[in-house]
Amino acid sequence: MKRLVLTLFFVYWPLVPLMATAAAPMTATCHAEYGLSTETLHLAASADVFAFQSVSLGDRFLFKAQLLQERAKLKTYVYELRSHSPTLIHASEHLLSPQRCATPPASLGLNKVYSSDLEREMFFQCFVSCE
Repeated sequence: MKRLVLTLFFVYWPLVPLMATAAAPMTATCHAEYGLSTETLHLAASADVFAFQSVSLGDRFLFKAQLLQERAKLKTYVYELRSHSPTLIHASEHLLSPQRCATPPASLGLNKVYSSDLEREMFFQCFVSCE
């Protein structure tokens, strides 16, 4: 029994710093731009897979995002607002690792999304940081 406890201790002890890093609360900030307007979403980590934050960009686009810390993912969605109903035109999932917890916040890249009507475009970019 003593040998088993010592074995488990030496096997899992090196993982303790990694677990502490992964448990650091993550936050994300997303900047969405359409035309001359820019909107910002400040996302706190959530365990609820149905909890989204959203912002309308003019009368053309709807931008939604969610930060799922337990799954280590940032999900983003862009909808084109049409007269009959919003239509999903872009979806992305970004896997987040402890290396993303950098100072300054790490960028997940600039995304460009185009509507089907007159090729109108919107941009968004998200940044992840840890507290």
